[in-house]
Amino acid sequence: MDLPHTVSEQMPIVSSDQIGTPSALTELTAYRWFIEYGGRFGTNWKNVVSFSNIETPETFHIGQCAPHLKAPILMVVAANDEMSGANTDVTKTIFDMITQPKEWVDIDGGHFGLLYYPSPIFEKSSNAQIDFLKKYLD
Repeated sequence: MDLPHTVSEQMPIVSSDQIGTPSALTELTAYRWFIEYGGRFGTNWKNVVSFSNIETPETFHIGQCAPHLKAPILMVVAANDEMSGANTDVTKTIFDMITQPKEWVDIDGGHFGLLYYPSPIFEKSSNAQIDFLKKYLD
């Protein structure tokens, strides 16, 4: 099915100069993670993104799909998430709408905190993921 959509021009994912070169993500923590980790030798990461926006009715929200999920769900949520699109209240509302087996794990460290290895937050997050996968894939 080919839904009506628009595709944006390519732009940087992160940028140190939001005035001269605006980027998709503006948070300093995003910049630091992508440059420090994505920029490591051999990752093949490219600091470029484009967006495809499917035309949807004004009353549609992706959270409406939550009751229709068919697999167990693990949500690892940073209560102090600095990313504007990661609102804890919205995440909790969607979590409550999921009817499949589900688990919620609270972490500190913001949106990117769980990605810093080695760290206690990475250990908590990765152990929760391992336990979840063992529980539902065994």
